[in-house]
Amino acid sequence: MSEYAFAVGNRFRGKIGFLNVLFKITKDCDCMAKDQPEIVGDIGLLASADPVAIDKASADLAIKQGQGDVFRKGYDVDWMPQLRHGAEIGLGSLDYKLIEIT
Repeated sequence: MSEYAFAVGNRFRGKIGFLNVLFKITKDCDCMAKDQPEIVGDIGLLASADPVAIDKASADLAIKQGQGDVFRKGYDVDWMPQLRHGAEIGLGSLDYKLIEIT
């Protein structure tokens, strides 16, 4: 997935932004036909020009609120290798600065 995102990001470099909507977070894809139970409460919206940083920040916030890796609890799959690979190929950075706007 990181490779595909890298290709698209290169095509639109400087013209692309990323939004993560952290509402009704479930263990399954939001493409499921019916509502799934939430694994953490609503967190808010995140915006960034860096797709790796925004995904890392989103996961960190969900994990902090859920008091543990709520994503691994669902399927016991380590999601970090994908983000690490994205950082390694230059897609983005694992480092971020969270600025809260209320």
